[in-house]
Amino acid sequence: MAIYRLLQDAAFDPEAVTAMTAAYEEAFRKLGLSDRGHPVAELIAAKIIACASMGELDSSRLCEAAVQGHSQIGLSEPSGAWSQAQQFRQHAAQCVDLAERMSLSDDKARLLQMAQQWLEIAKDFERHGNAPPA
Repeated sequence: MAIYRLLQDAAFDPEAVTAMTAAYEEAFRKLGLSDRGHPVAELIAAKIIACASMGELDSSRLCEAAVQGHSQIGLSEPSGAWSQAQQFRQHAAQCVDLAERMSLSDDKARLLQMAQQWLEIAKDFERHGNAPPA
């Protein structure tokens, strides 16, 4: 799971980790996602960790912060290649925003890399009208 990998080098007490993992699972349920390998999994985890780093440890509020700005993200029936590409660009912008708030350079680099990947997915969607091969 993306959240466990991102938490490996973080310093949170067990109660905070429990709240963050509960928020992560709830965010997946709310977004209609089941695949932990989905490209948005790391973005959701990073949002939750960023909010927890700023002191928010209520799992419901962490979940709401993570899903804010998202509706159903599933890629099975996109509403059009252009609008889907726009959603991917928004994910990239969110990664950059989160990277600016991170204190660890490894976390910043990982989020900026994610932003670049979202932009590449958006370009592929514009060219081909569907998700790139996994």
